[in-house]
Amino acid sequence: MNWDAIGASGEVLGAIVVVASVIYLGIQIRHNTRASRDEAYRDIFTAVSSQFSIMAEPENCQVLLNWFANFKALTPGEKVQFDSLLCAWMTLLESSIISNEADLILDETMENWAHYMRPRFFCYSGFALWWEQAQGNFHPDAVQWVDRQIRKSEGLDFWGLS
Repeated sequence: MNWDAIGASGEVLGAIVVVASVIYLGIQIRHNTRASRDEAYRDIFTAVSSQFSIMAEPENCQVLLNWFANFKALTPGEKVQFDSLLCAWMTLLESSIISNEADLILDETMENWAHYMRPRFFCYSGFALWWEQAQGNFHPDAVQWVDRQIRKSEGLDFWGLS
């Protein structure tokens, strides 16, 4: 028996096992990334669907439309209601932005968010007034993203209130 040949065979076998382990690990990481991305989409979609239902309630719709038209005219109770609705909505958006930066949400999804939000929220002076006070509660990357979208929303008016 040649111990050098056995040792060389062991090294080759060891190298093959290491390469196979690295390939397996790569496959598992890719699978985990897909699963994490799917989970992020599902969680955000579920939360957004729930928030849509809340915002569509007649009383909430009226507060939102009043806010769009004239934020300063809201009663203190309406301001609390409005702030609660917007904070919940913006927290979902913030979660999407942070997930996008972690590559869990695609850039196209964020552009869809922007396309939805610019004419419905960001273009109104009431949002700008609220955002001046509220932005300190959000992640700096979310603040930068929203500020960019506000600048891009000039002249838009989905609700026909301007």
